[in-house]
Amino acid sequence: MQDPHVATDGFTYEAEVLREWFESGHDTSPITNLKLEHCNLVPNYALRSAIQYRLAEQNVSRVSCGKALPARYSRDTAVSICTDSSHSSHVKGPCFTSREA
Repeated sequence: MQDPHVATDGFTYEAEVLREWFESGHDTSPITNLKLEHCNLVPNYALRSAIQYRLAEQNVSRVSCGKALPARYSRDTAVSICTDSSHSSHVKGPCFTSREA
């Protein structure tokens, strides 16, 4: 997750991905499927800093892989919104992989 933002459902999403969700005509939460009060997004600076710190600490880099995040990163990145065709999520985003030392 590169640019985490909070929607009115209280969940954090990759901003670009959620904007695409809205632009495709949705006005609901991708998580709850309930109608959102509005489509304004608020930057989640604390999560962004925590992700950057954790990635540096774990020597992990961000790559586009098209696969779900490893379970150990799911909580650290709030909402795993990266999927491939074997998953049923509505949205896609970046994944993570270990860097070679």
